Amino acid sequence: MTTVHMIGNAHLDPVWLWRKRTGIGETLLTCRSMVERLDEYPEFIFTRSDVWVYDVVRELDPALFRRIQNFVAEGRWEVVGGWYVQPDCNLPSEASFERHFELGSEHHLRYFGERPTVGYNVDSFGHSGGLPSLLARHGYDSYVFMRPGPHEKDLPGSLFRWRSPDGAEVIAWRIHDRYNVDTVDGLKEHIPSLLEHCTADGVDHVMCFFGVGDHGGGPTRTLLDWIGENRRTIPGCELVFSSPRRFFDAVLPHAERLPVVADELQYHAVGCYSVAHETKVHIRRAENLAVAAERAVARFPDAAPDDAADTLCAAWRHILFNQFHDVFDGTSEPDAYIESRDEIGAAAAALSSVIDTTVFRRLLSLAPDPLQRVIAYNPASVEFSGCVTHEPWLDWSRFEGLLVDENDRPVAYQVVQQPSRTGVKRRLLWDARIPAGALATWKLRHDEAPSGPPDTDLTVGDSSISNGFWHVAHDSGAALAAVTERASREPRPEEPERGSPILISVALLDDPSDTWSHFVPGYPREARERFRVVRATVEERGPLRATLRLDAEAGKSTLSIWFRLYRESPSLEIDLALTWVEKLTVSKFVLEFPGAVTDRDDTVPGAIMKRAQDGQEYPLLDTTVVNRTGGSHTLVCSPDAFGLDGSDGTVRFTLLRSSVFAWQGKNDSIDPSEYQRWTDRGEHFFRFRLEPATDEAAAATVAERVHQPPLLFDWTVGMHAERGQRRGRTDGAWQHDE
Repeated sequence: MTTVHMIGNAHLDPVWLWRKRTGIGETLLTCRSMVERLDEYPEFIFTRSDVWVYDVVRELDPALFRRIQNFVAEGRWEVVGGWYVQPDCNLPSEASFERHFELGSEHHLRYFGERPTVGYNVDSFGHSGGLPSLLARHGYDSYVFMRPGPHEKDLPGSLFRWRSPDGAEVIAWRIHDRYNVDTVDGLKEHIPSLLEHCTADGVDHVMCFFGVGDHGGGPTRTLLDWIGENRRTIPGCELVFSSPRRFFDAVLPHAERLPVVADELQYHAVGCYSVAHETKVHIRRAENLAVAAERAVARFPDAAPDDAADTLCAAWRHILFNQFHDVFDGTSEPDAYIESRDEIGAAAAALSSVIDTTVFRRLLSLAPDPLQRVIAYNPASVEFSGCVTHEPWLDWSRFEGLLVDENDRPVAYQVVQQPSRTGVKRRLLWDARIPAGALATWKLRHDEAPSGPPDTDLTVGDSSISNGFWHVAHDSGAALAAVTERASREPRPEEPERGSPILISVALLDDPSDTWSHFVPGYPREARERFRVVRATVEERGPLRATLRLDAEAGKSTLSIWFRLYRESPSLEIDLALTWVEKLTVSKFVLEFPGAVTDRDDTVPGAIMKRAQDGQEYPLLDTTVVNRTGGSHTLVCSPDAFGLDGSDGTVRFTLLRSSVFAWQGKNDSIDPSEYQRWTDRGEHFFRFRLEPATDEAAAATVAERVHQPPLLFDWTVGMHAERGQRRGRTDGAWQHDE
């Protein structure tokens, strides 16, 4: 006899084809309806996830929240998941997942007296292979999901042990067919199908999820009456009102006999890795601002604002809410992204204020100095080593004096173009090494001049740049540029010997799929068109940095791409500005490696996954290591691209997709007579970094340095005015001569 655990639930998307205000109203109505059903049906148990739901009810209807607390204490309202919302489970940073866990654990312990132990993301569009490790680390032993479905991924059964690359495990259950069986006829069909497809050998327990859902609702009286009347009428099973925790408690004794799945739970809706690019970039930036603010407060606690903890908590709530899968994944109606932009912007502004207040207060404790200073704070957990840029205030003039470090040793610098075009070039670029969490100081001496240009391994041609690690040249063929990795690290002659290059291009591919890219594993291998160069310009000529810019066109879109090399540095920076006006098209940043690529080591939240060059579209968190025949390895950091594919010797990073907002193509088609709003139109920016790969730690270090660069501050406390230029005061305030 199989026990069918009847899981009464009410799936609720707070934002999707409606905006947040509607989601709040439906949350209150659903929770009120469910406490009424619990009053009427003493055996009924209701299951609900999402800290956000409980925050809404507690704030807006305290009496209703107290009723929920009472039912939780009685074991009749089960709190699962423990995360702020059901987020996308591929794109958030590991730090965000940690905050989901921590916030949920603190919230549920405070208000319900227990920590959550059942992971619950029934509607998310795929699940990172590193999640078992993160779940187990926070005391979870089980996980409930639905996607990918059987048509998207074969599994040994609905019940299995899900294992991360580090060996951590949770017991997982894939929901059969749907989480919202909402009619009696639906239950009559669903339960026999469940018994046929979802029973595991030697385990006589399955879960059946029922209730009106997607826009809230929950189990109806009709459903509850039918279940109560038909507990034992279906041959071979008994229906019991239950919860995920009760189900997993029943199957845990059978854990050893369950099959193991040591893989990602993918691939559903691969278009969601890339659509709504601007939202993804802003969320990623806010994540890193939150981490930087936390570190600044921890590093300089006496300088932090008094309300820093509350500000951080509120900012994280905004960030985590907007990681909800239909927001982060770009599948909500277009006006929802106005609210998302506002919430993420509010979080970012508050976090920046915490950082600036903390660091400025710390700077005020430094001793005065008669020289103008530039002070950098490294918010990262790793040492920064590389070039920094800053535009010190110089009354619109260009600095031509001596830059020295805090030990008065001269530091070579290069004058580069500031973002504004007012006045002369006056931004400074110089090499810096800053320990993790530390401050570093440089001083500007106007009374001395540099002794001469520094030694450099940078060389520049008409449309090429080189250093001891790379040679980059405009390619006259189908590619934009040819990049050659140098075997020798010694300075080279102006015309270097060339090996087989990596060819770099940006391609346009036809993409008739809907917003989610339902029912496709990836995008065409053949490009419809590639961006063609219309202008090649050497923007900078060293001695610390050389820059080649290529301007290109394809379709109705335009592209500028910058290649930057630094003195004696293995890091090749590639930055893109893409002005996008296409329809039903996907753009890919393409690296064609010489020879074959054997596989890739792709970073995902909580793990590094070994992936094949099989043409499948995969989600990506910041970095991949491309492993090539002959044993060479290239690290590629792509903090602004969130999906990639690969085949043979080619790796392609997805940049932008132009679909119609919230369009499910499987159900309807685009009517050309109606006005449509297309995703991702406008100007977008992307950063890529290429380095020879060293070890797994290098990938995380490179990504953190890109996301958490040093913050630079002008500091003039104690500075005296220079004769004939400024009249100063010892408190550092400046005033122009009359």
